[in-house]
Amino acid sequence: METIDAILLGIVQGITEFLPVSSSGHLQIAKELLGVRIEENLTFDVLLHAGTVLSTVVILRGEIAGLVRGLFTPRFNEEKAYILKLLLSHPGQVFSSAQIYEQVWNDPALGSENTVAVHIRHLREKIEINPAEPRYLKVVWGLGYKIEKGG
Repeated sequence: METIDAILLGIVQGITEFLPVSSSGHLQIAKELLGVRIEENLTFDVLLHAGTVLSTVVILRGEIAGLVRGLFTPRFNEEKAYILKLLLSHPGQVFSSAQIYEQVWNDPALGSENTVAVHIRHLREKIEINPAEPRYLKVVWGLGYKIEKGG
């Protein structure tokens, strides 16, 4: 393969990569037009595609970084967010499991203790340094849950 062939194939690959159709098809057509055989130039073909991957990563680096950061960012579903807002808006006030359940799910709190307890545990895992020894989201035995004042 001539150097000019390699440059032309690189240009075709680069121009057609971000079109909403396969650049590999364009590359095959260009190879046929230039008379380049893939069996003879497999290394070149692999390097050409590796360059495409590298350029795509460079172009999309912001989006890729956002996706990676998203893997490690705590997320709250609507119920957990509502429970946290409810408790934070009334620091020091104790809410029973039934009160929390009725506020969040807008249903009668029949057998709701486990549901609320699981959501509280998940919240602690996200906001407490040591969820086993909570400093902020506390249980008041026999009564319910509260956010510590000034916590």
